[in-house]
Amino acid sequence: MNSRSIRFNRFILALTSVFLIVGCKSDQETKQRSYTLVEGPVFGTYYRIKIDSEIDFKPKIDSIFQVINEAANSYVGESEITTFNQTGQLKNPSPTFLGMIKEAQHFQQITNGYFEPAIYPVIKVWRFEEQGASMQVDSSELKELLKLVPMHENIAISDTLIKATKQGVKIDLSAMGEGYAIEGIHQVLSEAQVANYMIEIGGEIFAHGKNEKGNPWTIGIEDPSKAGQNSYENIITKIELVDQGISTSGSYRKFYTDEQGHKYPHIIDPITGYPVKHHMVSVSVKGLSPLVADIYATACMTMGIEKAKEFITSDSDVQAFMVYYEKDSLKTWNSPNFYKTPTQ
Repeated sequence: MNSRSIRFNRFILALTSVFLIVGCKSDQETKQRSYTLVEGPVFGTYYRIKIDSEIDFKPKIDSIFQVINEAANSYVGESEITTFNQTGQLKNPSPTFLGMIKEAQHFQQITNGYFEPAIYPVIKVWRFEEQGASMQVDSSELKELLKLVPMHENIAISDTLIKATKQGVKIDLSAMGEGYAIEGIHQVLSEAQVANYMIEIGGEIFAHGKNEKGNPWTIGIEDPSKAGQNSYENIITKIELVDQGISTSGSYRKFYTDEQGHKYPHIIDPITGYPVKHHMVSVSVKGLSPLVADIYATACMTMGIEKAKEFITSDSDVQAFMVYYEKDSLKTWNSPNFYKTPTQ
């Protein structure tokens, strides 16, 4: 395991799904098996957890969601991240927020700045969330805002104080929130020795053991050219997940179209401060850690196809499947072991 691997014991415990759980033929003796389903809204999206147990895990699951919301949800007025963004510092951070910001700073450097929580002020100036927003951004203002990155140079972190070293530094941890929550839920279920379960939050997935039919969990990845059809026919490929997480990031659902008909994805290049211009439309990253998969999918989507290929193939702990356009034709690429499970 290389230096990019994550230490699981550091964990204290929006959006349309881009995955489909696809069925497999069942063994005769497992046809009637039924798992407990826990589901509901969270983080502006939806979660669904299938658990091979009669134990009620919902209270623990809800507590994981609650502590993450209180720590790192920038839409919660009294959350820790809101306090930091408003004041430039946070005293006595909770273990959750401290853990998340340390991981964020670590992976900001691992990804060479392509995962960059401190790009938040730049994203806000583009006003993507506003209907009819203009793509005209003052270049001098953008240049000043880019001085607030990289994160590791502008935020000092200790166990008792998190402090911005420049005025105006703000962060957004939403690109890792779902992966962090899945990691916490996985830890709870693992410690309870649950044999089989599947956790999905907003399309980010972790699967352990086998499904109700006694087969490996099989995950279908959506074809971007058929997005929104809500049919099993819109799957571009499928894989088996065995004690692995998978996360997809894409540009084909959220974009801005200017008056000339040019499309600009809602993905900002942290290096330039402008929307990305490459032709990648989605990337799915698979690995043993759902948090790493979540972060790397975001980073690869900002990198573009060639840099993302190089990044993924340099790390044996993760695999990826990419979809991109080449001369108006949809192409795909996968790393060598993408379809293999850890047992193969």
